[in-house]
Amino acid sequence: MPQREVVIGSTFAGHRVDAVAGHGGMAVVYRATDLALDRPVALKLIAPALAEDPVFRARFERECRMAAAIDHPHAVQVFHAGEEDRVLYVTMRFIDGTDLGSLIEQDGRLEPDRAIDLIAQVAGALDEAHRHGLVHRDVKPANVIVESRRGTEHAYLTDFGLTREVDASGGPTATGRWVGTIDYASPEQIKGKPVDARCDVYALGCLLYTTLTGHLPFEREEDVAKLYAHVSEPPPAPSELADEVTDELDVVVERAMAKEPDDRYPSAGDLGRAALSAATGAPVSQPEHSVATGEAAPVTQPAEPMPTKPSEPPPTEPSREPPPPTRPEQPRPSRAGARRRPLIALGAMLAVGAAVAVLVGTAVAVFVGTGVDVTVGGGVGVFVGVEVGVGGSVAVGTGVEVGPWMN
Repeated sequence: MPQREVVIGSTFAGHRVDAVAGHGGMAVVYRATDLALDRPVALKLIAPALAEDPVFRARFERECRMAAAIDHPHAVQVFHAGEEDRVLYVTMRFIDGTDLGSLIEQDGRLEPDRAIDLIAQVAGALDEAHRHGLVHRDVKPANVIVESRRGTEHAYLTDFGLTREVDASGGPTATGRWVGTIDYASPEQIKGKPVDARCDVYALGCLLYTTLTGHLPFEREEDVAKLYAHVSEPPPAPSELADEVTDELDVVVERAMAKEPDDRYPSAGDLGRAALSAATGAPVSQPEHSVATGEAAPVTQPAEPMPTKPSEPPPTEPSREPPPPTRPEQPRPSRAGARRRPLIALGAMLAVGAAVAVLVGTAVAVFVGTGVDVTVGGGVGVFVGVEVGVGGSVAVGTGVEVGPWMN
């Protein structure tokens, strides 16, 4: 997606542009100086193509207002949002620190006490966002800035929800499409289902795993294998890679990364408090509960009607036939074996898809999942499952596209 060219040292919307601070698929962030107040800010410029879409503009303005309402010591403060020369922009507090991803690359896995302290700080910021009805949707190491304050580390969560619903072509997406970081994506995001605050709980659980181990929860060479793992494979135990991680912390990660939202912690703060309790042995300070409102509130499904209980037949004389022989109890498969089976199944499905592609000769995509369809000559297939395209793109769910342009 083309970005607005800004010359370092030039002035944009009353700000002197000092340096590039970061960039992503939909925006570039600069370190700048607010000339009126003479203070440093982070200046985020949105790709021009997005500013031309009225749906995107309305969502951008609404989410900027919501993000500006978040007042929390571990959330990056939003100062202003506006438009200059047909470019949407937002200014935020500039944090002179290091993002958590760079910190992990530099130090490797973090000591459990250090990792849990940072995660608990981020959890507090997420709870505040959820109270205002805002789902972050992209919790990852690059969006956590760690600043040193008088010998202690202070974590800030940034990039609150500022509209990630864009596709690789630069236009707004259709309903149900999703953009995010697949290494921390919840199963419901991947499936294209509605998301709420608990998708951030899942991502925070992934982030806890990464800080404890120095590795991604599901390290796979192909994106399709990562997506499959998030949806189908059991959460990994950090203690398998880090001896100092306790079984209690394994349990915390396992629950945070549960496949079903109802099985996770109801709030990010609950996850943070559980991790602190697991590390210190102290009891959790407060009962679990959801703090989310509005769009962040838990998505509830109507309960299925209970089947009508049939009337009981009249009592009969006990049968004199001998009881059937009891089957010997079968041993349960090991956890490691359970982890291998999904990958074997995925490999088999991909092999079948590859065979189909060879047979048709002109096939340009392979679909794996239910409702299988193979597109020929560049046609568009309707599918439910996983799409692997020859151009490196991956699609999941119904009309959900994920490609190498994600960050």
